[in-house]
Amino acid sequence: MTTMTTEPFLTPKQVAERLGISTGTLAQWRYLGQHLPYHKIGGSIRYDRHAIDRYIKATTRRSTGVTR
Repeated sequence: MTTMTTEPFLTPKQVAERLGISTGTLAQWRYLGQHLPYHKIGGSIRYDRHAIDRYIKATTRRSTGVTR
């Protein structure tokens, strides 16, 4: 299930659903400082919707061969 929203910030659950990964994977990425920037707002983790869109675009591939 893909969650579409016009809200500027997404919850980890919304991001995980959109990317097809678990919230645990997102937590591990945060811990390791990898992949996606996030915000801590009032004790809650939030992701910028536009940053998620840029991440998806940046990881788009056309081939399984060597990339240049």
